[in-house]
Amino acid sequence: MTRAPEPLPGPKRRRSRAVRAALLVLGGVAVLLAGIVLAAPLFLRSPKGLALIESIADGQRVGPVGHLEVQGLAGDPLGAFTVRRLAIRDDEGVWLEALGLNLDWRPLRLAGREVRVERASADKIRILRRPRLEPPEPHRPLPVTLTLRGLTAVIETEPAFSVRRGAFRAGGVLQVRRADGGQSARLVVNSLLHEGDYANLDLDFGPDRPLRVRAEALESMGGALAGTAGVAADKPFRLTVAADGRVERGQVRADLRSGEARPVAINGGWTPESGSLTGLVDLSASSLTRPPSDLLCRRSQSFS
Repeated sequence: MTRAPEPLPGPKRRRSRAVRAALLVLGGVAVLLAGIVLAAPLFLRSPKGLALIESIADGQRVGPVGHLEVQGLAGDPLGAFTVRRLAIRDDEGVWLEALGLNLDWRPLRLAGREVRVERASADKIRILRRPRLEPPEPHRPLPVTLTLRGLTAVIETEPAFSVRRGAFRAGGVLQVRRADGGQSARLVVNSLLHEGDYANLDLDFGPDRPLRVRAEALESMGGALAGTAGVAADKPFRLTVAADGRVERGQVRADLRSGEARPVAINGGWTPESGSLTGLVDLSASSLTRPPSDLLCRRSQSFS
């Protein structure tokens, strides 16, 4: 007696097998991705991973001020890590050098489009001279917000940059918001060479935020701050700048004194309809503005 042939699998059975096969494939892919996710941090923390990150960062362009030099990356690049030496070089060589960098950041913040560094310190930052600026690149808004908290460093400036040697202890916070959303900063700088000399900065501005700018600097006998501003480094120096309001409406005051001279003394404001500015600006008083002053009038006393 012949055996009846088995019935062909129906549409439901074939669909069930296809679903199981798809689930097996997806499961394999998920296991593979999970392995990559778990292995990637381990690789990045390994000597080879750290060397790879260092090689990628080394030579990167830093806008118009030059290119990076990175040496001695150690620690956890997805958390707290250190850099033995970080420098910026231009066509003439290194003009800024930072030694003993310590950074602690939160990579999970990237999900909210923010790079947040909770702590950033440097044993020493040396500014050797002014950089030779390269042609700027086309403006590109930041895709993420950059937040630097717990900034601390000892900053040394050489005479090629500040006329007189300077040594300062600096601290503060800085935030640059994505998509041209503005900036905010609070910095406190105190001289290590002349007690009582200082520079403070407090600013916050953006398209949808109130405008606030406060800047003060004082050197009782002159020094590196005055030299950095391009005025006489051997005379008492004082700078005060204040601005309040919004981008479309506000007021500004600025006063700069160098010895007996008062190169800047302005007071003004602006509205959506107009703006006015009165006072005095002597462009020839600073080496930073002296070349343009040769083409313009040396002094403007009343302007709007």
